[in-house]
Amino acid sequence: MRIRLKTLSYELQYLFCNYFIANIPFWFIRRLLYISMGMKIGKNSRILMKTMVINPRGIIIGNRTIINEKCYLDGRGTISIGDDVSVSHYTRIITGSHDICSSDFRYITKAVIIENNVFIGSGGIILGGGYLKRGCVIAAGSVCKSGEYSEYGLYSGVPAAFVLKREIEDDYQLGDWKPWFI
Repeated sequence: MRIRLKTLSYELQYLFCNYFIANIPFWFIRRLLYISMGMKIGKNSRILMKTMVINPRGIIIGNRTIINEKCYLDGRGTISIGDDVSVSHYTRIITGSHDICSSDFRYITKAVIIENNVFIGSGGIILGGGYLKRGCVIAAGSVCKSGEYSEYGLYSGVPAAFVLKREIEDDYQLGDWKPWFI
């Protein structure tokens, strides 16, 4: 009986996050509801509409970070996103999976860590165990598997491979973007 209640609770949370909260056109209301469900969201950060959220308790977002529309945030294995991070449309951060070598296809989770000043291009996929260090850029459509991605590195491809080191002097701060809707 206890497992059934836990499953029902999880399913209701999923429905509430993704079919109600994600479609509210006012950020301040979405923010309040995500925080009430256990997500930690820093100052001047935003999660735009239509973003799917799994287990909001496992998600920490720093200051001035933007999660664009129609992203997928899977907090089952925890996601930690730093300050001034830009996550482009259709990006998926996936922390839950299955052990394909297990005879019972055992469920597993691995955390994703994204440090400050990271940019993830549209359609990027970050898999469990991915560690994106400060200032790195993930090109559109790239897949980051488990492992470290170096500071200020540009990565591209499937799987994402090192392309070059960005030669920049200072970290940036994302602007104070406050639209009424989205």
